[in-house]
Amino acid sequence: MSIIEKFNELQNNNLNIKYENNVIGVLSEKTLHKTIKNLYEPNHLYQEIKIDNYFVDICKDNNIIEVQTKQFNKLRDKITYLLSLNKYKINIVYPVFTSKMIYNISNGEISNPKKSPKKFRIPEVFHELYMIKQLLGHKDLMITLLLFEINEYREIANNRRGYVCYDRIPTKLIDEIVLKD
Repeated sequence: MSIIEKFNELQNNNLNIKYENNVIGVLSEKTLHKTIKNLYEPNHLYQEIKIDNYFVDICKDNNIIEVQTKQFNKLRDKITYLLSLNKYKINIVYPVFTSKMIYNISNGEISNPKKSPKKFRIPEVFHELYMIKQLLGHKDLMITLLLFEINEYREIANNRRGYVCYDRIPTKLIDEIVLKD
C-alpha cells in the first residue's frame, strides 16, 4: 500500500487517533504530528520509544522515524548521538504544505476559510536542511518530505496582536519525496 493510500485510509477513519497511555511527547502533540506517526507506524507500541536519554517518535527493527514539523536545529544533538551508535537507520519526516486553508478562531467561533497566499517553496526546505548540514550524506540518514494540503486553525494570541497556530489538520497527501545520500 502506498503512503498516499495509507493517508487516505486514515482520512476515512476520521483521523481517530487516540493514545492509551499518557506518554511523554504525545500530551501536547498536534494533529499533523499524530497523523504522520500513525501513517508510518499505526502500532503505538513502537511510538515514543526511549533510547538512552532521548525519546524518538517511532522505533521498530532498528529503524527510527523522527517527525519534525520545523526547527531541525533542535534535532541536531539527538540525531548526531543516534547515528554515532551505528545501530539505527534514521528517517526524518518533514511535512511541507503545498496549499493551506486558514480558519480563525475568535470567542469560540470559527471563521469562514480563506486560502493562504503562501505557496510551497524549495528554499524553505533548504533552510531546515542547512540546520543539520553536518549530518547530511550520512549513510544511515534520510529525509522524507511529505507534501500536504492542510487546514490551519488559528486563535487570537494572548498579549500580542494577531493569531497563533492552534492546529494543522492535513486534508490531502500530494506526494512523498525521499532524499538519501
